[in-house]
Amino acid sequence: MNLLSLDFAGYFLLFFVGYWLLQPSSWLQNIVLLLAGLGFMTLASPEALLVLLAWTALIWLLSLYIRHGGRRRIANALLIGMVVGFFFVFKYYHAMQDTLDHWRAAVGLGVHLPIMEMLAPLGLSFYVFHSISYIVSLQRTEEDKGRGALPREHINGNPDSFFALLLYLSFFPSIVAGPINRAAHFMPQLLPMQLRRIEQPARAIGLIVLALLKLFLISDYLDKHLVAPVFSAPTNASPLASLTAVLAYAWQIYMNFSGYTNLVTGIALLLGFQLPRNFNAPYLALDLKEFWGRWHISLSQFIRDYIYIPLGGSRCGLLRQNANVFIAMVLSGIWHGAGLNFVLWGALHGAGLVVVNLFQQGRKGPHGKRWLTFPAPIARLFTFAFICLTWVFFRASNMDDATTLLDNIGHITPSMLVHPSALIMWALLLIVMSYHWLEKGKLALWNGLSRLPLWAYPPCLIVTITLIFMLAPAGTPGFIYANF
Repeated sequence: MNLLSLDFAGYFLLFFVGYWLLQPSSWLQNIVLLLAGLGFMTLASPEALLVLLAWTALIWLLSLYIRHGGRRRIANALLIGMVVGFFFVFKYYHAMQDTLDHWRAAVGLGVHLPIMEMLAPLGLSFYVFHSISYIVSLQRTEEDKGRGALPREHINGNPDSFFALLLYLSFFPSIVAGPINRAAHFMPQLLPMQLRRIEQPARAIGLIVLALLKLFLISDYLDKHLVAPVFSAPTNASPLASLTAVLAYAWQIYMNFSGYTNLVTGIALLLGFQLPRNFNAPYLALDLKEFWGRWHISLSQFIRDYIYIPLGGSRCGLLRQNANVFIAMVLSGIWHGAGLNFVLWGALHGAGLVVVNLFQQGRKGPHGKRWLTFPAPIARLFTFAFICLTWVFFRASNMDDATTLLDNIGHITPSMLVHPSALIMWALLLIVMSYHWLEKGKLALWNGLSRLPLWAYPPCLIVTITLIFMLAPAGTPGFIYANF
């Protein structure tokens, strides 16, 4: 069920009323919350529910092994094997089947590979990520006695641990595309020591309205008018249309994903939960490292904590540090998709981060002073241009389409840039250059709205939502990151 559909809005209103009528008991609220999560998965597909239950059972058995004194290395090896196995079966096997069959024939194996048409179940990546956080947090509880780990009263010895684990993994607002919750932060909210209450109701409503604006009006408009027509048939696109489509996609994916995050953060607040921050004006970044500290923050921190640092992080010298950065980003690309274009997307970001690391290391003077800096607008524009280059490989269906688009852009002439048809392209670039002031304006508007009296909210909301749906293209937008 799409979180933006009228069906979901109707079900959510009924659920919301029933959920808060049960407020005297957090346990009963959790029962309803779990049923809603499982029902959400069932409506997506019954197979997705079965996969979630099977995965949860495996994680539960692994947690029993840890709690009964199992060795940490064996537990981690089992977890890695389960993660790789699930992703291979549900996400990569179908895409790699022809290649694997070719290799099988080349080495003379007579056994044919089974034909499987399984699609990745809804939310697979995100409940796997949440499970990794759970297992790591559980190990820290057992061995490190509370260094940012799960509080003992919430997990150890709790007879409802399977219930808590299933509730944590099936939390429906963030199961489609995150943000990635950390068990140490989120599970104590599921098993509160005091009664639950709606968190920041005005902010929650504001986030949901902002999400509708971003998703229905901006992201969907960019996709239907500028992005999809070019990326679906790049050989027919002109050089200027190709460049405009790439710039438009940079804003489409930002509005789509940040809008989705606003939406689920607002829904979670209405249910009494706080999700981690996932965006912080990413196109203000002055270099690629700063970009990854602002874009999909929960994923960046997940990659840092569960891939980069276990590989050795920065503890083994400059060469090893940069090798670890590159490997982590390539793995991130592979997670996004099985195609070579996703691998190249990750490799480009990995290589870019290595260059930024070496540049920052090399520009330090004898007393630690930096001897070479770029003006902020130039650094920001250069970073945005590099990110747009990588979005080509991220959005394109395959490598052929990506190279065709880049070839189109390479044929742009100065006369095309001053043609009236280039107006949209320049407008998209102008947004990048004025992004700093736009963010300040958004913050001022947000602060102004928060000071409005309560009676002014309903008419403002009605007018805003009416305008959004009057001006938005027909249809219901999808969520780009739900595909991963």
